[in-house]
Amino acid sequence: MVNANDLREQLIGILYMLIYFTSAVFYIRWFKSCYSNLGKRTITNEKESMAIWGWIIPIISLFKPY
Repeated sequence: MVNANDLREQLIGILYMLIYFTSAVFYIRWFKSCYSNLGKRTITNEKESMAIWGWIIPIISLFKPY
């Protein structure tokens, strides 16, 4: 019974991590498309890839705007 409970908790944990990473990927893709649309409406000096790198390497977000 203990092993069955451990297996169930392990499967729930794996499912949780898959959903978490999938939602993170979709959120970053959505953020990139928003940044792309912003570039079409206004003049920006940055590339679309900076929207992604700002989430992967957060320290860039502190220094890049200045």
